[in-house]
Amino acid sequence: MLRRYWGRQPIGGKEKGETMSEVSWAAELGIDMGELMAEHPLSRESLLEAGASARKAEKYWSKDRMLARVEAHSDPVTVETVVEPVKIAVKRTRVKNYVFTEAQMRAAERSLNAGGAV
Repeated sequence: MLRRYWGRQPIGGKEKGETMSEVSWAAELGIDMGELMAEHPLSRESLLEAGASARKAEKYWSKDRMLARVEAHSDPVTVETVVEPVKIAVKRTRVKNYVFTEAQMRAAERSLNAGGAV
């Protein structure tokens, strides 16, 4: 005989009152609801983490403000820096050694001796 609890049927191994039509989709998809709720901005862990971050930021900026006050009251130190020109290394062109035949050398000498008449 099947018992009904206000329209719900007890399921073996589950809490009393769950019906067969109720499905935990988070469990089906492998989602840990505890971790998911911990990521909420108003969860205890998130609030503690935000508070720690705010305390670190306040400590940092208070030190920065203190250093700014010290620098404002100190004597300004002028440091003259001389900028030396940067020496650029000139890459020299390499002349290759060519081997000419006697006929090629005579032709080159004739063209050089001819001037602009060529």
